[in-house]
Amino acid sequence: MVHYLLPAFLGYFIGSINPAFLIGKLRGVDIRTKGSKNAGASNAMMVLGKSIGSLVMAADIFKAVFAVLICRALFPALPQASAVAGSACIIGHMFPCFMGFRGGKGFACLGGFALAYDWRMAAILFPIVLGIALITNYVFLGAVFGSLAVPITMGLRGNWYGALCLLVSGLLMIYRHKINFIRVQEGTEMGFSWLWSKNRREMEQAVSRAADDLD
Repeated sequence: MVHYLLPAFLGYFIGSINPAFLIGKLRGVDIRTKGSKNAGASNAMMVLGKSIGSLVMAADIFKAVFAVLICRALFPALPQASAVAGSACIIGHMFPCFMGFRGGKGFACLGGFALAYDWRMAAILFPIVLGIALITNYVFLGAVFGSLAVPITMGLRGNWYGALCLLVSGLLMIYRHKINFIRVQEGTEMGFSWLWSKNRREMEQAVSRAADDLD
């Protein structure tokens, strides 16, 4: 177990590098004080625009892919190095030590892990997650499903140790999404259809509702 501390540290460090926060700072905005106050791609879309939010999402996916692949290459003698690093990367994204442990919610990083760990698993899970988001009109429900589906899939394929690692980060992801469940009950949760909305007023109202929920 001691040998896995370095992959865990590297994964956490990489995950703690937060694109939404860094890009926001370059534009004179602390993403943690605007919109939903979440340092992730969805809030970056609301506060900084859809193009920047898409860039943030791509960067979050990439950093998880990088964490998995670099630890797989550096620690070939450790069969679970990639799973440990991937889980730690997700946790680092959610609870970055450089940002007072106030990060994002980990969904893009989970997608990056699945893509790097086994692209076939990602190819199966992604359409399901997207389908859930489209049917329910809530992105976070797809994220919650993915946070459990990835470790379960790994376990069913015989990698129970890796599944346990991802289950830890998956449960933390569900915890980070608790505010979304509250907003659904209150009728203030932003729908998935907002992503392709061209109504500027609707976009501004979505940002305002998200801010009001957490103020």
